[in-house]
Amino acid sequence: METVMKKLITIKSISVLALVLLAVLGPSFVKSNAQESDPDGVYLSDDAVINSVVKKLEGTITLYLTEEEVDVDADAIYKEMCDLYALAVETGDVDLYVANYTADAVQMPPDAPSRIGSEQIRAAIEPALAGFNVVCPIYPREARVIGNWAFGWCDWSLSLTPKEGGQTTTFDGKGLDVLKRQPDGSWKYYISCWNYNGPPTVE
Repeated sequence: METVMKKLITIKSISVLALVLLAVLGPSFVKSNAQESDPDGVYLSDDAVINSVVKKLEGTITLYLTEEEVDVDADAIYKEMCDLYALAVETGDVDLYVANYTADAVQMPPDAPSRIGSEQIRAAIEPALAGFNVVCPIYPREARVIGNWAFGWCDWSLSLTPKEGGQTTTFDGKGLDVLKRQPDGSWKYYISCWNYNGPPTVE
């Protein structure tokens, strides 16, 4: 999974490099094309066109790089979200569980269709929390923050015991999460994907 994180960072780095190259090569490209007219129908000189293009590229690069510079503790952010998730399921708090996700979040559980949006997420978790006592420790392994997005992966264990009594079923698995920064600076799950390491145990 560390390789996945490195690929994500590499993709962003390549994007920045592409913008920089475009800024450098852009003027040459513009010079090779026909002159451009302004809104009043007056043709602009090559230099005016070049300056316009370069300024636009500089603005794009500045915005892009500014979004990349985030002074945050990625591991702490991800751990807090994992802790909130565990708290919600272990206390049976459906509202807290749903609030941990963006309104348009996507869950990709194993052996089931994707759940898209708050209503589907609530509909899936409500009966589970109503019928079972849950123990769900989550162990964050790695996290990265890129702009307003955070990426993390974890290991987890999920034990379900029927509230009316019965045997406990325990699953072990791993998850990959995408978090999205909210306007107030908080973070929420945007995409959650998880699967099992093997068959559950029952005892």
